[in-house]
Amino acid sequence: FDVGIGQDLGTPPNYYVSIFDRRNGQTYAQIGRGVYGSYTGDEEYGKANTDAVLIQPNFLEMSVHGLLNDFLGRGTNGDDDLTSCQSLKDCSDVSYCSYSGDSAVCTGSNVCVCSRSHYHYALDEAIVPAPNNYTGMFLISSDDEGISPAYSEPYWDSNIGVHVYRDGGENGAWALGAGIVLAGAWIAFTIYTKRALRKEKLY
Repeated sequence: FDVGIGQDLGTPPNYYVSIFDRRNGQTYAQIGRGVYGSYTGDEEYGKANTDAVLIQPNFLEMSVHGLLNDFLGRGTNGDDDLTSCQSLKDCSDVSYCSYSGDSAVCTGSNVCVCSRSHYHYALDEAIVPAPNNYTGMFLISSDDEGISPAYSEPYWDSNIGVHVYRDGGENGAWALGAGIVLAGAWIAFTIYTKRALRKEKLY
């Protein structure tokens, strides 16, 4: 399937990731005429010729992915040892990638290299696509034990309005109490010292 080159960044480039859905890198299942972020329905997968599991990263992600493959996938092979290509089909019979268990891909340099670059979701494993729904809808997995905060990494910024703090547990109350006592003691000491200095006409 030709899924295209993904979302363009525009001019000037806009690095805001928008909604994480099929147009912004979320893997999706195309079954019959439906598109799903996760599918558990009754319709049999593979019944239609258009059934597929697809991913469409944005243009920037695809570019970085291709550059890393081109750089890392050459391995110890010299440029003269690499097979020329125009499409992925030209790399189907390449043997020098099978030794390492990798598959060969065609890069923008028009040579077949071993695929060493991979996409990964910058989402906590507890966040899963909602079954039988369109992309961009997520649920918290029922298998998650909740032992750590769920995170989402697609857009790190200090001003997004969300802060995550570690749970202090039982020691947190003791630390808070000690802090209040010490703060009160220092305030009392400051007031006492100020009065004593005034009495001695040193303040």
